[in-house]
This record gives sequence, structure tokens and C-alpha cells, in this order.
Amino acid sequence: MANLPPRPPDENVLAQSEDALGELRSLLFGREKSNLDRIQKRLDDPQVHALDVSQVLPMAIRHRTRQDDQLVPALRSTVEEILQQSVKRNPQAIIQVLFPIIGPAIRKAISSALRNLMQNLQRTLDLSLSPRSIRWRMEALRTGRPFSEVVLLHTLRFQVEQIFLIHRKNGLVLHHVVAGAAPSKDPDLVSAMLTAIQDFVSDSFELSAAGGLETLEVGDLSIWIERGPSAVLAAVIRGNAPPELREDLQGCLEEVHLEFQPHLDEFEGDATPFETCRPLLESCLQSELLQPELKEGAQDSSQSPILLWVGFGVVVLLLSLWLWSSYQTRSQWASLVNRLEEKPGIVVTQATREGGRFQLRGLRDPLSEDPAALIEASALGQVVQAEWEPFLALEPEIVKRRVQHLLAPPSGVQFELEGDLLTLSGSAPAEWIEQVRDRGLRVPGIARLETAHLVEADGLGPIREALQSRELAFSEGTQWSEATEGELEAIRSLLDRLQEWAERRQQRVGVTLIGNTDSTGSPQFNAELGRRRAGAVLQRLRRTAGAWPRLSFQTTSSVERGEPTANRSVSFQVELAETGQ
Repeated sequence: MANLPPRPPDENVLAQSEDALGELRSLLFGREKSNLDRIQKRLDDPQVHALDVSQVLPMAIRHRTRQDDQLVPALRSTVEEILQQSVKRNPQAIIQVLFPIIGPAIRKAISSALRNLMQNLQRTLDLSLSPRSIRWRMEALRTGRPFSEVVLLHTLRFQVEQIFLIHRKNGLVLHHVVAGAAPSKDPDLVSAMLTAIQDFVSDSFELSAAGGLETLEVGDLSIWIERGPSAVLAAVIRGNAPPELREDLQGCLEEVHLEFQPHLDEFEGDATPFETCRPLLESCLQSELLQPELKEGAQDSSQSPILLWVGFGVVVLLLSLWLWSSYQTRSQWASLVNRLEEKPGIVVTQATREGGRFQLRGLRDPLSEDPAALIEASALGQVVQAEWEPFLALEPEIVKRRVQHLLAPPSGVQFELEGDLLTLSGSAPAEWIEQVRDRGLRVPGIARLETAHLVEADGLGPIREALQSRELAFSEGTQWSEATEGELEAIRSLLDRLQEWAERRQQRVGVTLIGNTDSTGSPQFNAELGRRRAGAVLQRLRRTAGAWPRLSFQTTSSVERGEPTANRSVSFQVELAETGQ
């Protein structure tokens, strides 16, 4: 019989097997699966997880706080940020919380400050107006001590100036407080010296462990020392302190041991834990003033307020007068400095007041206004000392003065200044114009120079214009009147100037004499008449004035030049033309 392939399992049989297996699994692991599902649900659900944490959070915080001090630094930044955000979002809520505390504290502080102010004011007036204060001021002058120190010596019964808390075992300073502005040295150095002195006394006199140095006198100061099991309290006292002060020092030392005993036992050089004992030590910084009795014949206490108010009024009046005088002086000083700074060419670099005198230092251009005159004209002229260093200012006004001073332009010259550009115009001697072109850019403040508009007053142009403006009127033919004789003299003078100019420039100049006629007569007649008139004038000039070596003359007529005149008068004109040397 041939081998047959295996028949696949029946689906009903497989389903029954899976059901049976599932039932068996439920019987064996049903409870554990239920518990695992419930735990997984608690872990996956944030609300259930948060509820679980909230139930153990207070206990965890208390536990951690007892264990160490790491919780506070960990929460500090978070709490500070929460407070900042809360104040920014709703400051009114914080105000309502703090108002019951801050209000009474501020009122109490202001009341205490005003009360102390009035007491100090009354005491100050009493010290300022009494014969006793005069004696004390004389003593201060005689001994060289400050008046406040003399008053303190006479009115202070005692004052605890410094308190040292010293570790007994190693002699290191645990904390140190000072009263007000009392002088103090390095606390570690003072502690070392006290420890050394105590050791010296104990070794020298074989004192027991419980004994030791209790009082040390140093000049005007006394040092009281109180010992405890682990710490020593040393008080630096000025004056005569009452015995009751020792009880206060002992009580303070006992409280230090009570509150800081663990830190004293574990102390190895870190004094940070003892920072919080400052208020306790400051309570020992006591002081007491003397209460002087009234002498016979002294004023009754009921009258002292009147004297105090009168004295106060006098002081206020004197103070007001002093303040007003000081204000006036400062105003006058400021006004003088401002006026000097406004003047061109003056720069104030330092303005100080030393005692009753004023000191000015600065820079001054030699061409600026004299500051001494301004100082003398002011109300402070007698108490002002001024020192000025010379310098060259570049203000436009000072540069203009410098141009006027260094270049000395003639009356016919005008100049304008735009920035560093100097523009000159007008007529001036040729020599001055040459000097300006050579020296103009050397003037401080001038970087560019424009002289195109300058005309030589004794140059060719003015002489040419003067000659061409001259007219010699002829009466008839080649005859001229006596008035023409005066014109000839003027023409001779102009020709002399022209000769001088030509010699100075080493040039030759051509002079053309033009004879003019009226419209009567034929052109040929007028041309001949014009030449004759010009020739007559030239002969007369040469005969009376001599030769001009650098001048060449030529005669012609207006008809030949094509320039006939329209009038009937007879005139003489001169035309100039430059030629080479």
C-alpha cells in the first residue's frame, strides 16, 4: 500500500485546543495578569501617577530636610522665579500680604529717626551755644584734636566700640562687630595678640585652666574678656563701664554657646556659620553719656527751649546768608567762565576753586580778546588767578584777524573767508599782490587762496583805462584850447607810469594816438585831419616830456580804423597795445 501524505488538522480541533490553553492560562496566571494590568495602567495614567506622588511628597520633603540641607539650594531658584512671576502678574496680591508688616515697620523707623534727629539737634545746639562748648573748642585748638573727639571725651561715660568672638581652642576669630565709625584694626591680628597675652600671663603666673586674664588697660581703652567652654568674648571699651556690663557680656556668651555649640565643636577654620550671631554681638555695643547737673544760677529747664529755638534761628539765618553768598559766588564764577568760553580764540581747560581764590587755566590765541579785561570787569576780578598758554585758534573770526594782521591788505582790497578758502578782490599794488600769493597759504587756517579778482592798482589795466578815458578837444584844425593843456599834463603823467610799469616788467608797450573828426568833410580830408591832430599831440608830448624808451608810438585816424564818430566835436583818444620785449 503506497504512503499517503499527512492530512491537515481540523480547524475545529485547533479552536478547541486554543480555548483549552487560554482557560488553563487563566487558571494559572489570572491574578498576576490582573495585577500587572492595573500597575501598567497606573504608570500610563499621569493623573493616577500624580495622585500617588502627592500622597508621599510632604513626607519626602520632611525626610530630605532632616537628612541634609540640599533641598533649600535646590528649590531656591525655583521659588525666586515663582515670586518674580507672581509680582509681575499680580503685584497687588503681594502688596496686600506685605502691607500689615511693612506699614508699621516704616512708621516705626521714621518715628525713631525723627526722634533721634531732634535729640541730636537739641544736643548740638546746646553744645554750640553754651560756655562749655567754647571751652571745649579752645581745648580742641590747644591740643590739636577734632572738636567732635573733645566733645566725646567730656560727654561719654563709656562706649563698647568692638566685640570679638574668639574660638578658645585655636584662637581664631569667629565674628567681629564694630560700633559706628569707631577705629578698628585687623580682627585676626588683634585676636592673635590677645591669645598671646593670655598665654603669656597663664604661663608666667601658673594660672589654672579656669583662670585667665579678665581686664586689659591700653591707654584710654579697656578690654574686658569673658571665657566660655568653647569660645571667648572680648569687648573693647572706651571710658568707665559699669559692672553690669559684664553680666550682659556673660549672657551673650552663654547664648552663643547655646545656639552655636555644634558649630563650635566642629570648628576647623570656617567662620561662615557664625555670621548669624551678628545681632547677638551687636546687642553688646552699648554706650552711655554723662548727664551734667545744673549749676547754681543756671537757667531753668523751662527756659532752655526758648534759648534753643533762638539759637536755632540764628544758626539758620547765618546758614542762609552763607548759602546765599555761596550761591552768588558760584553763579558769578560760572558766568565768568561761560563768557570766557564764548570768546573766540580762548579755551578754558581748567576752572577750580581753592579756598577763597579761583584758578583759571587755558589756551589763548594772541589775536583774541584779552581775558584779563573780562576778569577785571567781573565781580571776582580780585580773587581770580589766570594762566594762559599761547595757541593758534581756527575760528573764522580769529582767522580773519590773522589775515588782517599778517597780510595787511590795502584799503582797496576786500576779502572773504569760507572755511579754509580765502578770496581776495579789489585793486592793490603789484608788489603786495606778489607777497600775498607767496605768503597767503602760510597763514594758519588758510589752505586755499583765490586771487583771480585782484587788480594791480599800478598795473597796465588801470593805466590803460585812465589813458583811454582821456579826451583832447580841438577847436578847429589842429588847434586846441587852454583846457587841453591841462589834459596834456595828465597824459604825460600816465605815460610816465606806463614807462615805469614796462621797465618793471621788462616789456615794450605800444601807444596809438587816434585823431577823431566829425562827419563834415570828405573821408580823405577827415583821415588826413585825424592823422595831423594825432601827430601834433605826439610832437607836443615828446618835446615837453622827453623820450620813453619802452614806449612805441603810432598815429592814425578814426576814419582809417573804420571807427568814425557821430558827434561834431574833435577829441583825442589813446589806445594801448602790449608788445613783446
